[in-house]
Parts: sequence; C-alpha cells; structure tokens
Amino acid sequence: MRNRLLLCWLLAGAPLVGSAATYVSVNFNLSTYPELAPVPGYPVYYAPRLRANFFFYDGLYWLLSGDSWYVSSWYNGPWSYVGPDAVPLFILRIPVRYYLAPPVYFVDWRRDAPPMWGRHWGPDWERRHEGWERWNQRAVPARAPLPTYQRQYAGSRYPQPAQQQTLQNQHYRYRPHDAVAQQHFQAPGPAPFTAPERQHAPPGRQEHGQQQQRPPQQEHGQQRPPQQEHGQQRQQPVPYYGQPPHAPQPLPSPPPNRMETNRPPPQREQGPYQQAMPQGHGAPPREAAPRPERGEERRGPPARQNEGRRDKDQHDER
Repeated sequence: MRNRLLLCWLLAGAPLVGSAATYVSVNFNLSTYPELAPVPGYPVYYAPRLRANFFFYDGLYWLLSGDSWYVSSWYNGPWSYVGPDAVPLFILRIPVRYYLAPPVYFVDWRRDAPPMWGRHWGPDWERRHEGWERWNQRAVPARAPLPTYQRQYAGSRYPQPAQQQTLQNQHYRYRPHDAVAQQHFQAPGPAPFTAPERQHAPPGRQEHGQQQQRPPQQEHGQQRPPQQEHGQQRQQPVPYYGQPPHAPQPLPSPPPNRMETNRPPPQREQGPYQQAMPQGHGAPPREAAPRPERGEERRGPPARQNEGRRDKDQHDER
C-alpha cells in the first residue's frame, strides 16, 4: 500500500530520476568494474573496497556524494540527480556501517541503524514518509542480478551514453520493481529510426516530393478576373467565353467637341403665332379645307380660274 501511495505521489509531480538530458557532473570516477557484496537482510549490494557510498539496488547503481543522491545504469555513470523524496526506501534503510565515506552528520548516529534522514531533511520530509524505517523483514524482495557483462567495458572501452542503452538491452534482461527505478529505466533513450507510414495529405497540402500543380498562366493581353477583398468569401470561378449572357451592350458615343462642350443646345425659330402664344399652351388647331358641294366639279384654285376667264375676255375683244 505504501508503494502505491509513493507511486501516485511521484506521478503527481515529485522530482523524478533524471534522464539523458539531466546528467550532472559528480566527483567520482571508476576505471574498472568494482567488487560488490550483498548487505545482509537487504536487497542491496555495496562496494567493500571503495572509499565511497556506492550501492547497487533493483538493477541500478546508487551513489551518495556530499548531501545528494545520484543514480546510473552503469557503474561509472553518467549520473542523474535524485531528490530526497524520490530515493527508494530500501536505499534509505541501509545501516550506517555500510557507508564507507559517511558525511559529517553521520558521526553520532548508530552504526547498526539506518541514517536519521528525518532529522537531516526536516519534519516535512518525515511527515511525508512516515514509517519509512519500518518494514516486514520476512517479505524482503530478492536482490537483482548483477550486470557483470560491464566488466569487459573498462578504461578506454567504456561506452558512451548513446551505446550504453543498446548494450543494456542486449545483455541485461532484468527490469526493476521499485517505482523510482522504473522511472529511470523508462527514461527516453536513443530509439531506432522507423520510417513513418505514408499517409494521404490533407486537401490543400502537397506531400513532400509531389509536383505541385500551378494554375495556368494567363496569356498576354487577356483580362484578369478582379481580385477579392480581404475577408470576402471566395466563390467558385465561372468559365468566361467572351461577353456574358444578357449583358447590356454599351452604345458608342461620339467624342465630345472640346470647343462646344459648354454651349447650350440650339433653339428653333418660332413663328409669329408661336411667339404670340402664351407659354403652357399648344399650337392652335388647323382649320379643315371646305368640302365641295355635291354636283359641282372640282375646280382648281380660285386664282387660276380668274386668270383663265380674263384671257377669254381679251380674246373676244379682239
């Protein structure tokens, strides 16, 4: 139950074990793989020949340097910082006697008991980890196997961090059970490259390498469609074949004469009757010609009849 609470608390934002991006420099260096011995009654190994607080627990190496804890999957790092709230409880329960380079605040503490972390890290830490120094000693988990394959990688053969993960996956099949150790094992490493599946490009976006279709360019002199204003909804283009249907044809207008543009239009000459007519009245009605009476022959105009009669009288006088 306590382990479940610790895991939930870690996932809620506690400082976790660092990944490859949070490696720190530690004043500790090993040229060869160290000798490791089990701590009796604990699922932990320690290095009896090293002048250091060096331990192996749940598939990982743990180091107390100064006042800070560090962790690594290889015996000589690189190391990642671990906060006080993220250190595994079985590491904190190791008796003081197995710390071969104890800090100065270990001086007056019992050698057969765990360090007094609550006194050192304060009452807040002790309240969050209440009962950390008590456990069922009959239910102690088994020790993780030692990664002895790392012995052949010493000195100049010590691998770089990018190669360590690959070698770890090839030669070490153990996976940790502690919540904090699992977080370190799940830290992102150099993953092999896998080509992504080819997907259909969304409409309006061209895939890489695909030839992009360009709209046909307009010929020289051809009328361009008007550009839309910003924010106006784009409409589908309509094919243009000469004049649109039912379009009013513009009437040709003669060029204006520059000299006569300001002259008023000419007025017609008015007759005497039109001049005498008051404004607002129309022209007088035309009088109809008299119709000839029945039985009379049509004659010419009176002037021509009188002229013919005068000629006849003159002829008779002669």
